[in-house]
Order: sequence, then structure tokens, then C-alpha cells
Amino acid sequence: MNKKGISAIIATVLIIMITIAAAAIIGGVIIPWVKNNLCEKKICYDITNSEYITIGEDFTCYSPSNTSIMIKRGAKNIKIDKIIVALTDKNGESKKYEIIDGETFAGVWMYTTGSSTLAIPETGGSKRYGFDLGNAIEAKIGVVSGDSDCEVTCSGPEEKISIC
Repeated sequence: MNKKGISAIIATVLIIMITIAAAAIIGGVIIPWVKNNLCEKKICYDITNSEYITIGEDFTCYSPSNTSIMIKRGAKNIKIDKIIVALTDKNGESKKYEIIDGETFAGVWMYTTGSSTLAIPETGGSKRYGFDLGNAIEAKIGVVSGDSDCEVTCSGPEEKISIC
């Protein structure tokens, strides 16, 4: 008699191999993708919805030669690697600046001390920065936050700037 088919042992081995392959795909692709997306959403939600970082109306103004911005940090302790400030002048031209703790960036200084070595505000604190772009009428800030597992860039508040 000539039977054509697969034995129960071969079928069991095939099912086990398919299960292992599916687990590898889920563990290697789907779980990291979901983790990164959830991490980004959580950090950005915390930053944008809890007044975590804001532009202070006091001491935020422009002159023909420069712009002063007060950045305030809320009480929630979230790691900040960098603050990105985008200024737009009366002509519609924009310029982007980066504030990184302990570093310098061309065209930015600590307004109260005049130091070019920048500092990010402490939790619950604020800092005033000077920028070399004069007549800036609008400011938008963003935050780069995270660690090696989850680094995200979140858009923060946007404010109109008045003349000093």
C-alpha cells in the first residue's frame, strides 16, 4: 500500500517551528515598535499638556537688535536633553536655536549673566535667554527628551512676542 501524507511527528515539528518563527517576529519587530510609539506619545503628552515647559510673558520681548525669551519649566521632572527655539521676525524669516546644558550655540546667551554657556531651567525654575535675531514677533519651542531606549522631539508652545 502506498500512502502519501505526513506523519504526526513531522506535523508537530512544523507547528513548533512556525510558532517559534511567529514569536521571533513579534519579539523582534512588533514589541519594540509599540514600545517606542507609546514612549513618544507619553513624553510628548506630559510635556505639552501639563504646562511642563512654557514661554513666560514676563521678560519676553524684542528690540531691533535682539530678542529676549523667558522659558519656564513646570514641576514635573522629565529629562530634557535640548530645547529648540524657533523665532520668526517681522519679515517672516525664521531662525532656529538650540539650548543644551553646558554648551554654547551661536547667537544665544544667558540674558541675565551675558554668558554664552547655556543652561536648561531646573525643574520648577525659569531662565531668560537672549537671541541675536531682532524684531522677532513669534517664538515656538520644542523639547528633545528621553534616554537610549526612547528619545523624542516634542513641539511645545508658540507665543507672540511684544516689543520691549
